[in-house]
Amino acid sequence: MNKDLNILQVSQGSLIFNKPFTVSILPENKNFTYQYIVYKNDCILSTSQTSLNSTFSFYPEEYSNFKISALVFKDSIHIATLDSNSLDFIEDFVYIDKLDIVKTNSDITINVLCPISPIKQHFAYYLKKDNIAIEKIWYKKSNTHTFYNLSPGSYSIVVYSRLIKNNNYEDLVILETEKIIL
Repeated sequence: MNKDLNILQVSQGSLIFNKPFTVSILPENKNFTYQYIVYKNDCILSTSQTSLNSTFSFYPEEYSNFKISALVFKDSIHIATLDSNSLDFIEDFVYIDKLDIVKTNSDITINVLCPISPIKQHFAYYLKKDNIAIEKIWYKKSNTHTFYNLSPGSYSIVVYSRLIKNNNYEDLVILETEKIIL
């Protein structure tokens, strides 16, 4: 094993489904060739061709636990195997891309945009006026809610998202909108 070699793991997208999981071998050496093995749940999912590229990216197309191993060769002789950490790209991962706000007269509608299907998520909505919660909507499956007949003022909406998992709940994401003026 060559102790001078290290694997640099770059998890771009914060474990978001279908974003790159990238590893780089340092220091880069033009005399080395590399082969990458992607593991899913500790089983080989794919193996790359041997190349001169010291950086490799993998795009998860499903939810699971992934790891990348890099095999390093010098003159076709295997000199090192470097492993990334295992990363969970899991089906139960809750992520909110953004909060979309629509104002209509005295109503405010909030739409929680998720890059993956929000089917397993429940959402709660707290309407705040002047930083005080004035209306609370308990968890429901709908990722859209409208607050009706609001008086003029400065509002914000806090969205809580939680995962439905075996009838147990786990709060994973809490976001608050910018100020909304009616």
